[in-house]
Amino acid sequence: MIVSNSRQFVFVHIFKTAGTSIKRAVRRYAMPSWHESANFVFKRIGVPQFGPPSRGDHVKACDLIGEIGRKQFDRLFSFAFVRNPWDWELSHFRHIRKHGSHPDHAEVSRLSGFADYVQWRCDGRFQTQESFLVHRGQTVVDFVGRFENLASDFGFVCQRLSIPFRLPKLNRTQQEDYRSAYEDRTRELVASTYASDINRFGYRFE
Repeated sequence: MIVSNSRQFVFVHIFKTAGTSIKRAVRRYAMPSWHESANFVFKRIGVPQFGPPSRGDHVKACDLIGEIGRKQFDRLFSFAFVRNPWDWELSHFRHIRKHGSHPDHAEVSRLSGFADYVQWRCDGRFQTQESFLVHRGQTVVDFVGRFENLASDFGFVCQRLSIPFRLPKLNRTQQEDYRSAYEDRTRELVASTYASDINRFGYRFE
């Protein structure tokens, strides 16, 4: 999560929705302007740079509201990005298998393949995307962009914040068309497990 008091925004980072790139693009606007100037010098001389105030990578909107209150949260322009749940889970799988430092790497690497991973994930090890964006059953984030429309939706965010459009490509996981990775059973498992995301955000297996 990135919170900027100077620009009055909060970015709610749902994992595997291009959040690493978005954080890199907006993090400078969560710091006092003199930190940015100092970082230019620090980078040249090879010393640690200032970073934005840390609240953790994947803090939910409801948790931030619990910290600062609903009135203060509503004063900020809040935004997040979501992703088609079937594509999202395939991206999770590829990412976990690729990165040995991931806390689930050892367990997921022992699974025989993606079908077993979907069963493993849906057996109570899942977290919905909507859970990051709701408070007392209501969506409280002002703008929910889509990973599938990343450039145009992030462009809207930049326009809203009056910042230049810069979106580095970081932490990407190469993968095939998600539809080819599914069979009927795993497709239905994701559909039932993430029914709330599918209904709230209007996704389909397409």
